Amino acid sequence: MNLKNDSIGLQKCVHHIIEAQISEFPNRVAVRIGAEKITYAGLKQKASQIACFIEEFYSSTEIIGVSTSRGIDTIVSVYAILLSGRAYLPLDPAYPAERIRQIVSDSAIRLCLAPQTDHAILANAAIRVMDPSDCVPGKIATTNLTQKTSLAYILYTSGSTGKPKGVSMGHDALVNLLQWQAKEESWSKYVIANMKLQDMNMNKETKVTSDDKKQINRTLLHYEDDKTKHHV
Repeated sequence: MNLKNDSIGLQKCVHHIIEAQISEFPNRVAVRIGAEKITYAGLKQKASQIACFIEEFYSSTEIIGVSTSRGIDTIVSVYAILLSGRAYLPLDPAYPAERIRQIVSDSAIRLCLAPQTDHAILANAAIRVMDPSDCVPGKIATTNLTQKTSLAYILYTSGSTGKPKGVSMGHDALVNLLQWQAKEESWSKYVIANMKLQDMNMNKETKVTSDDKKQINRTLLHYEDDKTKHHV
């Protein structure tokens, strides 16, 4: 995973950077959370199925919600949404019900990928909530036409001064940011960091320690427990 910053610049979209790693290191562990782990090949296989489902049933301009509950399926879901050519919108089940409803209403999302434990909470917002493992496509998806100018994700503000407001990030801006950050650090942790996945609530950012850097070039994301987080 020793990509140079100019290699990042050659990529159109964020998920293309991950795909380059999948091609080169298919059997390497991509994500590890406690005893759970998944290889790059496994990540691609699971994400591709979900992406096919999204392509089959949802328009190319739709925003897809994703629960921020900690788990490998959350990472798979985010990658799948990007792979499908759509943008993702993080929804924290811990948010007050009214805030979730406001975000859902404002963004007009119709689908949220979430584990079974979050279904009852998120379903109150009147959207379809599905476990990622239940997203089985009825046909093979076509090649997605994601462009550099396409939207990558939307994050909503806290709403402390009023209603939550969505802030969007496009693939071009995000890849440019990765390229800039790669000048001094390994690019790999920034792929996840700037997708807002560091602490699995997709809302905070943390520093990477010297111990964390030892893990660079091995995995995209490694969590042992709530106190030990490796963003690589």
